[in-house]
Amino acid sequence: YGTEQKSTAPMLEAENEFREIFNNLNGVFPVDLPDGSTVLLAPNSKVSYSVTAFESTGKREVSLVGEAFFEVVGNPEMPFYVYVNGLVTKVLGTSFNVRAFPDDQKVEVVVRTGRVTVFTPEARGGESLDSEPLGEIVNPDERIILDRSSRLLSLDKLVPPPMKEQSFDFVFDDQPVTEVFKELEKRYKIRIQFQEDLLSDC
Repeated sequence: YGTEQKSTAPMLEAENEFREIFNNLNGVFPVDLPDGSTVLLAPNSKVSYSVTAFESTGKREVSLVGEAFFEVVGNPEMPFYVYVNGLVTKVLGTSFNVRAFPDDQKVEVVVRTGRVTVFTPEARGGESLDSEPLGEIVNPDERIILDRSSRLLSLDKLVPPPMKEQSFDFVFDDQPVTEVFKELEKRYKIRIQFQEDLLSDC
């Protein structure tokens, strides 16, 4: 991390209370949130949140610009909110992908596990965040799209492609195992936990 834009590491600003992480790398960058949830941040994407709110008030709110895959730790007492351009996603504990780049005409949420509630800010009106929003329920293998011009939400069922289309070929020649893990993380958009210092010579 650093306070200046670098080509070799994502940028982190305002480390004290408000964190804003921009991924300027070519691959997916994992971000660990204070509650144990994980964000796999796509290139040219930015995630921001209040450390103070997470740690002291338990208010789990994240803002996203771009694309990210979220794995949210379950906590029925503290819903998790993701804010993107014109759309709010509310979850208790699940995994899902959000795509909302500034120039995109549409905002997309795809649910992998669990279920989420998706709504537009105007659907809530003057209600508080704790009240149940007038939104759409999105279940696993479903996608909801917001058309930013018409403000309409559309929900559809996704058909997983055949396994052969999802497979990848990997060839490693005298590569460190840490590089193998990193390549698997990027290809499959997963998080592999390992101690890099202990495996650096393997």
